[in-house]
Amino acid sequence: MSESSPAAELYRRDLMERIDTDQLLRRGPILIEADCLDMMLHVAGSGIVELVDGLYREPISEGSAIDLVVLLTTYAVFGDVTGFGSEDAVVVLVSKPGGSGSFYDLAVVRKQDDTLTNIARIQLGDRVQIKNLQIEDGEIVVEMLTQGPNDPMCCSTQNVSNRYAVENGELVLIRSEVIE
Repeated sequence: MSESSPAAELYRRDLMERIDTDQLLRRGPILIEADCLDMMLHVAGSGIVELVDGLYREPISEGSAIDLVVLLTTYAVFGDVTGFGSEDAVVVLVSKPGGSGSFYDLAVVRKQDDTLTNIARIQLGDRVQIKNLQIEDGEIVVEMLTQGPNDPMCCSTQNVSNRYAVENGELVLIRSEVIE
């Protein structure tokens, strides 16, 4: 059996990231405010991008053959992280602006008028590898592989456990721990 090419592996991973999101997608489309994803400020004229079936695609600029792609990954957990006593969805999105980067964001979404709307977001990093996502005591815990102090961007080797909380309508990192 031959090894798959890097392009085939990337395609397989992208497909795997989009599988099993049915529970979240059945709740309706997800609206993400463009100012919540830093790289979208200059490409989303309406200020809002809508993920349909877990995907958003738009040319980087008029006439460009390169698209900005935002994908909903399979990482999604449900629970109260805002303190309002209702269920929130915590999801991981990956944005691919056409270069070598894959920018991961943690987002909290809530159902508003039959639409899931992003209420808070924080960037997790470029080319990180999510290992686990859970909610503990109203806080979001993300275990991931990220670049260590001497790692190139391509090659993450540092395992971390990050804790996030929603404070004043924003997601904030409250603790980061390197896992040996």
